[in-house]
Amino acid sequence: MKDSTPYGSDWQLYLRLLAYVKPYRHIFMAAILAMILQALTEPGKAALLKPMLDRLFVDKDPHMVLIIPLLIVGVFAVTGLASVAAGITMNWISNKVVADLRADMFLKLLGFPGSYFDHHSVGSLISKFTFDVLQIKEAASNAITVLVKDTLMIAGLLAWMTYMDWRLTCIALLSA
Repeated sequence: MKDSTPYGSDWQLYLRLLAYVKPYRHIFMAAILAMILQALTEPGKAALLKPMLDRLFVDKDPHMVLIIPLLIVGVFAVTGLASVAAGITMNWISNKVVADLRADMFLKLLGFPGSYFDHHSVGSLISKFTFDVLQIKEAASNAITVLVKDTLMIAGLLAWMTYMDWRLTCIALLSA
């Protein structure tokens, strides 16, 4: 496998970046748990549709008139709280990682000889501190969110579809 950058493969760079998360691992675990909870509520929303349509609108069950709306509000409340918790914790961690990266970059910059600054413009150095670090922040936090939340959400919805009708799920997957 060919390296995509002169500094190593993408995975090596990503693992190196995750080392900056290590001091904040407890909050990172809370963010991961919030993403998992958020992903698990998506199949719950789909699971509520069948009883809502069948028992509430078709059978007109009077008990379900009270229960189904409470369940729907509950599932959406859990989803919203998990989403907010995941967003806040991931944003906090990524801002801390950016601060740590900038501090390490500044320490490295202080060790460079004066000739380095003769060959590099001040604008490019400032750009690395401001813009490039923020790009790393966005890429890293989005990758973790996609890896955890979106993957689990798709797996949960596929499991629910398979439970409901495995043949229709196979047809949908083949056609996609």
